[in-house]
Amino acid sequence: MELHTILVVDDDFLVRMTIAAVLSSAGFDVIEASDAGSALDILKEQPGIDLVCTDVNMPGDLDGIGLARRVREDYPLIKIMVVSGCGENRSPAPDIPFLAKPFLSGRLIELVREQLALRSSEGPAGGLQPTWSQWIRRQKHLPVREPFEDQAGATGCRSLALSK
Repeated sequence: MELHTILVVDDDFLVRMTIAAVLSSAGFDVIEASDAGSALDILKEQPGIDLVCTDVNMPGDLDGIGLARRVREDYPLIKIMVVSGCGENRSPAPDIPFLAKPFLSGRLIELVREQLALRSSEGPAGGLQPTWSQWIRRQKHLPVREPFEDQAGATGCRSLALSK
């Protein structure tokens, strides 16, 4: 099974930590950011991110919708999901899924897997295209940070944490 990396962006520490724990327990590598600016910095510094899962309402110059648009423009191979507690669908595009908080862990995992499956099957000519992680791992000259075992490592969860 291909190991995918997900960037979770949410200003609420407990929500971000919960989403990261759910995704880690499902076998994904998770990187966390507390705002859109930090997320953009991570995207520049950390190759191999396959999906960005962002909250809508966050502090700073850029909210989650703005972040989703920037990711779409600057990193077209990266899939995007939008989550929000406001209840109404705030997705910036029809192909960017929206998940209203609170949500079931199983639904989050299902939606992430659907997006990553779509990503693997899309290509310019409709053929198979490697995922971002697969492509990065083939590039021997690019540095790739390996996941480290954190305090959750005892439970088998792996995550990457970068902060600004």
